Amino acid sequence: MPATRSIMAYSDIYELLDKAVESERGVSISAPDKASFIKLRQRIASAISAHRVHMGRIYPEGHLLHGVTLYDKLSIVGDLTTLTVRVVPRGTGEYVVNML
Repeated sequence: MPATRSIMAYSDIYELLDKAVESERGVSISAPDKASFIKLRQRIASAISAHRVHMGRIYPEGHLLHGVTLYDKLSIVGDLTTLTVRVVPRGTGEYVVNML
């Protein structure tokens, strides 16, 4: 089943992303198992994509905020060995590890 495009479905993820935006070092979330780790990564990516689509709908083409989101400045860093997902500001020197 494809991910929903409704931003209402991702309120928990937006809380996480807002914390990551406000923090210098981002946030870290541990998953209990590999399936949960993968689902969490997918939900974060889908939430960012849905927010980008939402911004494209509310701002006219040519507007600075059309089709972009403040979450675009974040990177999703996943470590499959520790089942940890970190959402960090771009340029912090952290890299993707063991991404699926």
